[in-house]
Amino acid sequence: GTKGQKSDVPPCVEKCPEAKSGKRTKFQGVRYRTGATYKRPDGMILFDNSLCIGCYKCIKACPYGVRYIDPAVQLTRADREKDFGIGKCTFCEHRVDKGIEPACVQSCPHGARTFGDMNDSTSEVAKLIKQFKLDKNRDKTTLLPKEKTKPHVFYIDPDGVLGRYTFDHKDEKKKAAEYRDNII
Repeated sequence: GTKGQKSDVPPCVEKCPEAKSGKRTKFQGVRYRTGATYKRPDGMILFDNSLCIGCYKCIKACPYGVRYIDPAVQLTRADREKDFGIGKCTFCEHRVDKGIEPACVQSCPHGARTFGDMNDSTSEVAKLIKQFKLDKNRDKTTLLPKEKTKPHVFYIDPDGVLGRYTFDHKDEKKKAAEYRDNII
């Protein structure tokens, strides 16, 4: 499976022509607008296939290769360009909104995944980020740092394996996807 990257600067949202076509809503007291592809105030990058026109610009824009055409989802807009919707990891937003960890985190037998609020200094995630200086070393702790998306998915990499997937490869995106798929 693939996993989203929760970027500060998500190119998929920037490229989506329907990014601001949704309704205004609130999340934890913060107002924002949804769309076919949008970023929630908590950083989750989500999508709404009912607003999608099937241009697939978000798929092409995603440097991590986490978005895909989902043939199980039929687009319904009359002005759609294609018939199938988009799929990607949503960090189990339905679970997170209820205070439950994403299924992949909860079911990982070795506890290799941690999920939480980076801004809550008491959270396990914030403690790991501080302990391993993950946000200070993004070039070595995130995938594709040259894309400058500032992802919020960090990798603790004591043996330096991730570096082989982040620097100066001819086909860097393919290498990042290969690494991601091998660890998931």
